[in-house]
Amino acid sequence: MKLLTFLLCSLLSLSAFAAEHMPQDSVGIKKVGDAWFILHKTEKGQGLFGIARRYNSSVDAITKANPEVKNGLSIGQIVLVPTNYKEAAPAAPKAEEKKPEAKKEEKKAETPASTNSDKQIKHTVKSGETLYAISRQYNVSVDEIKKLNKLSSNELTVGQELIIKAGKVEHTENYGGEEKKAENKSNTAKPDATPAAGNSYEYNKSTGEVKESGFAVVSSVETMDQKRSFALHPTAPVGTIIMVTNTQNNKSVFIRVIGNTKSSDPQVVLMLSNASAERLGIGANDRVSVRLNYAR
Repeated sequence: MKLLTFLLCSLLSLSAFAAEHMPQDSVGIKKVGDAWFILHKTEKGQGLFGIARRYNSSVDAITKANPEVKNGLSIGQIVLVPTNYKEAAPAAPKAEEKKPEAKKEEKKAETPASTNSDKQIKHTVKSGETLYAISRQYNVSVDEIKKLNKLSSNELTVGQELIIKAGKVEHTENYGGEEKKAENKSNTAKPDATPAAGNSYEYNKSTGEVKESGFAVVSSVETMDQKRSFALHPTAPVGTIIMVTNTQNNKSVFIRVIGNTKSSDPQVVLMLSNASAERLGIGANDRVSVRLNYAR
């Protein structure tokens, strides 16, 4: 009887979580090892960036949990999205006995820095956080955080402690135009180059999303693995996942930036591997108009 009661409590606990916390467009939850994941069924037109925003996660976290998405998404594909859910062990019921309510532990909020540029803050990395998101929270640059904490890459682990030297900054989001005034110019994001005539570049500072347009060609770089979904981009950081859309046929694929290079043609914003070009319907000698969407 006690075993049956315990099993019923466990089922009710999971049902309550699914009803109250699971997003409406997810298809369930799944436990892998000690971690819980939301199961998301990919719909037409969805990309990693949109899925990450929907579940308050990050492209890096989803890619780490689903290595196969590096080669693109397909309609109906089930994607594991990391979640902070922790399974609570149900307590065995006792007749006519009231348990004292446990005091909720108050978490100390990590307050963003004041205008004192010499103030240092210790930040503990949470699930789904990225260097970019942390830099926005404290108004500092990613490079400053990496330099202060001697980081060689953008990879973070949950529970990792970072030292942040905070400062007051007005971020510049103007691509190639007149810069806004900033109190700390070293922390101001500046464009690497002005878009070529006919190209466009838009950056949404509230979401971190970049929308860019230009032309794509097939790369002749011998060192590139032509069988993988790789590409070269003039300025996007190595490792960035970009959704590329061929404007002529509306085919879209996800590619990974493996290097930075500029074409002799100023309007070319992407040099594709053979595999990427084939999936987009781009021939070896074609020069095709494309749209790019990625997170910065």
